Amino acid sequence: MQALVATGVKGAVSLLSAVPSTLRQKYEIRSEGKQMHQPVPAKQWRDRSNSLGYIQGGTGAQAALLRQVLLQLPREGTETLEWQTPEEKLVSARCEDLCRRVLSAPGLAERSAGGQWKASAYAQQWLENEDSSFLAAHLHANVKFIGELLLAIGNQTKHADLLEVARESYGLNWATLSPVRDRTGWLRSLGMIELWGQQVVRTELGDALLEILPLCPPESARGERDEATELDDGEEGELSFYDKSLQLEQVDLRSRRALIGYIPRGNTSGSRDGDSTLTASAALRKLVALLGDGAGLEEYSEQCGSEFGISKASFTSTMHTLRHTGLVEQTAFNHFAPSEEAHRLVDEGNERLLAAYMHARYLFFGEILCHLGQPATTSALVAVAKNVYGYTQATNGEVRLRLSFLQDAGLIERVDWQRFRVTAAGLSFAKMLTLQLHIEAEPEETGTAEPQNAPPYPEPEAVIAQLRQYGNVGTDSRDFEQAVARAFAFFGFQTEHLGGSGRTDVLGIAQLATKDRYRIIVDAKSSGSGQVAESSVKFDALRDHKRKHKADHVVVVGPEFAPRLKNWAAENKAILMRIPVHPGKR
Repeated sequence: MQALVATGVKGAVSLLSAVPSTLRQKYEIRSEGKQMHQPVPAKQWRDRSNSLGYIQGGTGAQAALLRQVLLQLPREGTETLEWQTPEEKLVSARCEDLCRRVLSAPGLAERSAGGQWKASAYAQQWLENEDSSFLAAHLHANVKFIGELLLAIGNQTKHADLLEVARESYGLNWATLSPVRDRTGWLRSLGMIELWGQQVVRTELGDALLEILPLCPPESARGERDEATELDDGEEGELSFYDKSLQLEQVDLRSRRALIGYIPRGNTSGSRDGDSTLTASAALRKLVALLGDGAGLEEYSEQCGSEFGISKASFTSTMHTLRHTGLVEQTAFNHFAPSEEAHRLVDEGNERLLAAYMHARYLFFGEILCHLGQPATTSALVAVAKNVYGYTQATNGEVRLRLSFLQDAGLIERVDWQRFRVTAAGLSFAKMLTLQLHIEAEPEETGTAEPQNAPPYPEPEAVIAQLRQYGNVGTDSRDFEQAVARAFAFFGFQTEHLGGSGRTDVLGIAQLATKDRYRIIVDAKSSGSGQVAESSVKFDALRDHKRKHKADHVVVVGPEFAPRLKNWAAENKAILMRIPVHPGKR
C-alpha cells in the first residue's frame, strides 16, 4: 500500500470508508487484506506524456469542458468544436488542433480508421459512468506527475513546492509553474484537490484515489534505478552471432561513415494519419519493401512521394542515404534494387541484426551504449562523440537517428523526452561488439591501434631510409613493423600497426571507391643476413590472419627471400615485397 504524506490522513481503514461505491467497484477495491487494484496499469514513466493540455475556458473547469468536447466527437479534423465556459462564454477551436494538442497525449481522443477524431474507449466509458476518480486514474496512467503530485501535497504546500518536487525528485525539466498548474487544474476539476488561498490541499476523494494508484519511485523516474545490471535470460547466446560477424579493427572503426543522412518517416504523407510517423527501422523496412525486386528511379520516386509525402529533393537525399547504407544498389542505368542482405536486415524482429550492421558502417553507433549507464541527453552524447571519439561531424539529428535504431532494437530506453539509458540487452549487445577506442586511450608506444596515415606525410627518402635501417637489422622487428606501416600509409593506404605475438603486423585498407576498396594484411620480416629464412614465414598463420581480418590479399615484406619461399608464396597466393638493401651492405 502506498504510504501517504498528507496532513489529515487517518490511516487505511478510514480511507477505505471514504471511497465511493462506484470507485470501489471500478477499481476492484477490497478492504480484506487492504488490496487495491487499478483497472488499467499505469504506463512506464518514460512512456507517459510530459504534457497535460489545457482546454480554454477555466483552469478549474477542465472536466466539464472536456465532457462538452467529447460529446461532439467523432468529427473531421477540419471541423470546428464549440463549448461554453462557466461564465457562459462561447469558445471554439479547430477539431484537429484541439485533439492533437490537448486530448491525444493523455489518451482521451484518437483518430479513427476513417481519419476522424473520436473519443477513446476510456473517455467514452467516463462519459457513461461520470466517475471523476475513473478519469483521474486514467490521466495518471498516461501523464507524468499526476498521482505523484497528489503524494507530494503536505502541510502548506504551494505550487512552487510542487514544481520543486517535480524537478528535484522526478527529474522533470520544467522551468515555469505552467505544467504544475495544468495538473492541479485538472485535479481540482475532478474534485481531487482544492485551493485554499495559495495552498494546495488534497480532498478525501484525492486521498482515496492516491491509495490505489501505482506510483513511480523518484529514483526510477530520474533514471537512476539500476535496472540494467542484470542480463536478460539467454541474451548472450542470442547475441553470439555478432561476436563472429563484427571482428573489426580500430582502423575499420575509425573509417566508418560519419553521416547516416535523411530517412523519411511519413509524417507529412497524405496516405498516413497526420500524427503517424515511423521509427527509423520501420522506415527503412518500408523503403526496401517499396523497391520490391527493383524499380526505375522515377517509379521509386513516385512511390516514396506517395507513401512518405516527400519532395523530389528529399527523395534525392533519401537515395543517397540508402546507397550509403548498402541496403540499395544500382543494377542498371537509373534502376535500383535491394542488396542481397537488405530484406533480412530490415525484417521485423531483426532490429538487433540491423543495429550491428549499422555499427559496422557508421561512427559512434554501438559506442553510444557505453555512455548510457546513467541517463543522458542527445546533446550530452554529441559532446561525447566529439570529445571522446573525434567524431567532429556529430549533430543532435545524427545522434537522435542512432538512438532511434538502438531503441527499436530494445538496446536503450527512453527515460523521459530528453534522456535515454541502456537496457540489460544493450549491455549484453555492447559486449559482443568491437568498439572504437577513446582518442586519449589509443596507445602510442604499444603494439595496438597505431594509426600511421596522419599528415604531414613523410618524404619518400625518409620512408625508404627507415625500411633499410630496420629491415636489415633482424633484432628490431617492432621498429620495422612501424616503418612498413608508415610506408603503406605513404602509398595511400589507411594502415594500423597491430603487432605482438600471434597478431597481424600491419592491417591496411586501400581508400578507393566502395566497390574497388580492398584490404591487406602485411607480415614484416627483418633479417640481419639480408635474406628472410624459410622458417621465418608461417603461411598457415597468415591464412588464419587473412580470414580473421577478412583481408583480400596477404603481403610479406622483407629485404630478400629464400628461393623456396617464393614458390611457397605463389602456392599460398601471398605477395612477397622486397625492400632495397642498405647501400653499405652491398
